[in-house]
Amino acid sequence: ELVIQQMPIQVRCKTCRAETAATANRLLCGECGDWQTELLSGDELLLERVEMQTEQ
Repeated sequence: ELVIQQMPIQVRCKTCRAETAATANRLLCGECGDWQTELLSGDELLLERVEMQTEQ
């Protein structure tokens, strides 16, 4: 079983420097609407556990 938990996407605007939430297809600044943003979070992938069985 593989469980994926999506993390919220956060961006920082290069124009007004605001840090706001964004959506995957629209990385726009939530304050001024500019498209010149940098991704702060939301692209992480953390593998918490692997369970394996061996053939005996």
